[in-house]
Amino acid sequence: MKWLIATKRRSMIHRRDTTAMTIVADTQHTLWLQFADGSWLYADLAEYAETHLSDPIIFIQARLDVPAQTIGWPDGTRLPTADLRLPTGYLFPHGVLVRERESHPRGWYRPLLPQPPLNGYATWEAQPSELSMRRLLDTLQLDPPALTQLLEHYRAAEEHVLARLLDLIEVLDTTGPTSAHDDLHRPWPLGQHTHDPHLRTPADAILHGHLATVEAILTTRATQGGAQSAPTPPLPTPTPPSTP
Repeated sequence: MKWLIATKRRSMIHRRDTTAMTIVADTQHTLWLQFADGSWLYADLAEYAETHLSDPIIFIQARLDVPAQTIGWPDGTRLPTADLRLPTGYLFPHGVLVRERESHPRGWYRPLLPQPPLNGYATWEAQPSELSMRRLLDTLQLDPPALTQLLEHYRAAEEHVLARLLDLIEVLDTTGPTSAHDDLHRPWPLGQHTHDPHLRTPADAILHGHLATVEAILTTRATQGGAQSAPTPPLPTPTPPSTP
């Protein structure tokens, strides 16, 4: 009997709380979902948005109803968070593709961290925080008030946005033919194509909430020898495994 009670207690201690607690819509079709135990997933809902939302442009307005465990949009569409508990790398029939999943908090809202050249380790994290912040401000040519304005364009917590920015700077500094400063302040094809002053340079785009777009384009250019734009990632073709 004592053994049975001890086993039950150990089971309760190690049971993970997978209640979804935080959501961040990152682009017009991707979002981050974090659970109470610190685990998280990063999902691409491009096909879901096209087929379920009244207008895909409202995807960025996704909100999490914690008691109901649903993701909701202004048009009344509701997606149970349970529908995102799927294997990674498969496009499921309801239009959900889970790209990343981790059982620990590290990496949350940092898509570049597991990729080369970081491979899970960013050297800036070993530096005193004031040095990292100075590097960030100098690279983006910002003063602290301007950085505060930048952070207001993002839905994630301040410390997570700052970490993501520093990851991008480190990737560009270590892989590109020029510095992160030069890469971010040089006019680029996207700005020339759209004629949008908010997109004139990658730094302008970051200042106005488009960090994910800058990551996708500049990190691809850095690792592929200066290509002018990032290719659209192909949707996976394997048949998804059955889920319980």
